[in-house]
Amino acid sequence: PRPRRLASVAAVATATRAGGQVRHRAALTDRPLLLSFKGSCAGKPRKKYAEAWRQYEDIVMLCTDHDKAASAKYNYHELQLRSRFALAPAGNGLHSSRLMEAVFLGAIPVLAEPELLLPFCDVVDWSLFSVRVPAERWREIPALLRAITPERLVEMQRQLAHARETYFENPMRTAVSLVWFRLQAL
Repeated sequence: PRPRRLASVAAVATATRAGGQVRHRAALTDRPLLLSFKGSCAGKPRKKYAEAWRQYEDIVMLCTDHDKAASAKYNYHELQLRSRFALAPAGNGLHSSRLMEAVFLGAIPVLAEPELLLPFCDVVDWSLFSVRVPAERWREIPALLRAITPERLVEMQRQLAHARETYFENPMRTAVSLVWFRLQAL
């Protein structure tokens, strides 16, 4: 079930702090990597993902706190721009900066941690442009992503672009609109 509370606008704005216009509209089928992640793996399930998926040539999982040499050769944004899907794990709080980075860089977010709160979940149908996998099925993620047809990928990217433009490029406007609609319902 979807969470019934709204994520903070700060979580949505994370991806726009350094200039605000970073985004990429290349077709997902033009991106050579299936899935990527670069970040801390300390005390998180991400390390087991990285170890289990090391065998795949089209999956890049970089634990910056464990393999500094390998992670140094990949620029995070370039990695996302080359990936059809991006692992968007929960952060230290209820939100994920990786989620918004994926949205703004055009990679389909992969959500495998149930505690992750999705921004504007009352009005945004995240199932149209993300892949949510129950935590206990994490080993199946590569196969699940490969099973998505090219036509479905194109539709997911179209829905991702629509959600980005409608809700996330101006998160304050979205938040104010949601408050206004809630006040009208009283």
